[in-house]
Amino acid sequence: MLAFWTIATPLLGALLVWIIGMANDRLMKWVAVLVSVATGVLVVKLLLALPAHLPAGHGYFWIPNEAIKIGFNLTGMGVWVAAVAGVVGCLAVIFSLKYMEHYETDYPPTRYYFFTVLFIGSMIGLALTDNLLVLYLFWEMIGFCSYILIAYFYKDPKAVFSGTKAFVVTRLGDIGLLAGIIVLWHATKTTNIFEILDLAGTGQIDTLTLGLAGFGFIMAAVGKSAQFPLHVWLPDAMEAPTTISALIHAACLVNAGVYLLALTYPLFVMVVWWAPLVLWIGAITALLAGILALIEYDIKRVLAYSTVSQLGFMVAAVGAGGIFASQFHLVNHAIFKALLFLCAGAIVHAIGTRDLREMGGLGRKMPLTRITCAIGVMALAGIPFLNGFWSKDLILESIVMAGDWAAVPLVLLIVSAFLTAAYSLRMYWMAFAGARPYEKEAHDGPWQMSVPLVLLAMGSLLFWLAVGFYSTQASADVLYHTMPHMSLQHLVIETLHNTGLMVIAGLIVVVWVILGIAWTRAGQAFSPKDPWADALTETKFGFDAFYNTGVRMLTDFCRNLTRLQTGDINYNAAAAALGLVILLLLLVNN
Repeated sequence: MLAFWTIATPLLGALLVWIIGMANDRLMKWVAVLVSVATGVLVVKLLLALPAHLPAGHGYFWIPNEAIKIGFNLTGMGVWVAAVAGVVGCLAVIFSLKYMEHYETDYPPTRYYFFTVLFIGSMIGLALTDNLLVLYLFWEMIGFCSYILIAYFYKDPKAVFSGTKAFVVTRLGDIGLLAGIIVLWHATKTTNIFEILDLAGTGQIDTLTLGLAGFGFIMAAVGKSAQFPLHVWLPDAMEAPTTISALIHAACLVNAGVYLLALTYPLFVMVVWWAPLVLWIGAITALLAGILALIEYDIKRVLAYSTVSQLGFMVAAVGAGGIFASQFHLVNHAIFKALLFLCAGAIVHAIGTRDLREMGGLGRKMPLTRITCAIGVMALAGIPFLNGFWSKDLILESIVMAGDWAAVPLVLLIVSAFLTAAYSLRMYWMAFAGARPYEKEAHDGPWQMSVPLVLLAMGSLLFWLAVGFYSTQASADVLYHTMPHMSLQHLVIETLHNTGLMVIAGLIVVVWVILGIAWTRAGQAFSPKDPWADALTETKFGFDAFYNTGVRMLTDFCRNLTRLQTGDINYNAAAAALGLVILLLLLVNN
């Protein structure tokens, strides 16, 4: 019942937000906060209730039918993903109270809060279901909410195109997921995730079927988690409100692909090419996105490329079999990246620009934002001893343990780690130091914006101390994955005794010090002014033109189709009746 209400509260709450919003906007916003806080409390209670000592995939069913089993996934992996959605969602909604006020005269706030709360519920539902069809339903719901919220500023053609682009590009991956589900259902006659894992473990699913389904699932993860070559949509999605970027495009939706790969890893690992392909996709993505982040000037797009790169680390870890490292970094990344996006939101709220070249010296005017952003940046860069340091080292260690076949991807990821240190410091330096201080007035946000920053900063500083708790809960009722228990003492000793990892961490600190001194003396950070740099970030290594053309062609085609929609109810009813007759004839013939 706790799992049921964890999903039902935000889904029903979203409906309540919509109904109340039609009468009173102010009351609607506080209802949205109440629903999101209640969801956060419920999901934390569910997390604390683990381990439930229930056989995975058994015990509770929404539909206890032998033909269609739809129940709960109460394994630790799924509950942790749900916890991220519930807790970060709660903080993002609170932050929105003040951040979104400025836009409420031009854009209806009910639409914003309805789809935000609906997204939170859909993401939790995706994480807690044990049925691939239900997972696909929630998968599409989070994609639709993302599309609506990216295009929230619908009076801006750029925002509308970015939302459409995200919707179309991610659909390429979603088709792969649907195809993979159909292939598995055809072979097993079930869509229950755990029953399929059972059948695969006993060799009752042939390799061809697993290969076809595995490729479809990779497509799905590449689309949702913005991996190469479908990485182009996430930077453009920064046209969304910054709170949405923090929740959907940093902490939740983009993690769905990583979670899907981790959840189904035992199913596809026996396909010889599947894991290496996943590893290579993650490593290439991490490197390409890191390069783009280093030459970008839009603070939100820097963070977007950073998200793509960090997701690449997680995907690569799954390919190397480092499920624990991947999922631990998923939680850590959600904490510090949500923090950084909300810091960016505080800056945009204060000075009205996203261009790093128009910032500088904000540290004196926005001390709380500066301190919390510094903590987030250090966690992102992997500076000892913040949360990102530990999980990123676990990822590199898991790839080292994979063997010689993972040597080249390992090198790409190490280079990406140094790029992460460089672009994260560059972003912080240009915003809060800089040669030309920002001259106009600026200040930290009100408590509704400051409290989420402080809480997330504390998480970035301290969450790694709870690695024992994370490990215990993450491995609860996990029957198909290898999820070792790792105590805090084990984590510290294992990391500090790994000479190679400590050398990399030390060199990252050295790089930070050298770059900080060099940029301070030169009066500017790394700022390429050549046309090639702008072209590279705009085209995303040349892939963007192809996708933009495809999106425009599809948009024009759909616009032409609207001529068939007359608005006449008689015409619509006749068309529906004709479709029903055709369907019945097909059924009779079969």
